[in-house]
Amino acid sequence: MTIDTLIERLHNSVIERSKFGTLCAEANFTPDEMYNRIAIKVAEGFISGDIDFAYGDAVMNNIWSLMVADVAVQEGGSALAEPAFAIYEAFDAGEWDHGEPCDPVEKFTRPQLRKILGESTSQ
Repeated sequence: MTIDTLIERLHNSVIERSKFGTLCAEANFTPDEMYNRIAIKVAEGFISGDIDFAYGDAVMNNIWSLMVADVAVQEGGSALAEPAFAIYEAFDAGEWDHGEPCDPVEKFTRPQLRKILGESTSQ
């Protein structure tokens, strides 16, 4: 399954954690590597205008569910995958009114994603 196909599935529904783990293993990636690849592709797609906010937000909300479920079952604690978690937070910031007379997507999401993508490509 390609990253694009996986993103489409995540846009439409949550994938069970065990199924996601199988898809990662088949692609030879850890779940964290796959979360990051998906999140970066979604962020790039949003910034370029290939996907809209609602689409990217839906995918990232489903990635969030998978990441939290992974952390919950790992003993000894674990950090959420980065930059996937930061990308999730950028989309989350665009979901709600921050009490300012502006579009939260343009004020918060887009600038945060540009910063994250700039950082992730320089590593």
